[in-house]
Amino acid sequence: MTGQGTIPTAVEAIKRGASDFIPKPFDKDVLLKKLEAIKTRAYLENRVTNLRELVSDKYGFENIISSSQAMMDVFEVASAAVSSDAPALIVGETGTGKELIAKAIHVKSKRGNEPFIGVNCEAIPKELLESELFGYKKGSFTGALKDHEGLFMAADIRNDFSRRDR
Repeated sequence: MTGQGTIPTAVEAIKRGASDFIPKPFDKDVLLKKLEAIKTRAYLENRVTNLRELVSDKYGFENIISSSQAMMDVFEVASAAVSSDAPALIVGETGTGKELIAKAIHVKSKRGNEPFIGVNCEAIPKELLESELFGYKKGSFTGALKDHEGLFMAADIRNDFSRRDR
């Protein structure tokens, strides 16, 4: 809150970590609403941090139960994938824990705070797989009533979320 309500002052305050900028004279109701918004944001940020810790604890490699040497080898390779930016392809029979391994890699990686997009490719009809993975433009085929970004774009942390509804 300041009596020096200039744009450069506001910009500098925000750069230094201010949550908002209120010039004097101020409206009490506006101030209370802004304080409530700051309080709500702090609560939600704390809640997200707690939920991320819970997910990380639940999906770590240490929670996948196995004693076979084959799975120990899988855990070793999967642990190496955690520090890589390269895509990982996980294959195996139904019920072998592919999605658990994928989630463990994801939550332990630097992308662990981003969405996990699990895809059972076998459940997608062969004719639709490419469109589901890579997306499509409106009108590109019968039934394409709007643009669809595809699962690879949905999972891309560099994806510009402002493009989502185009």
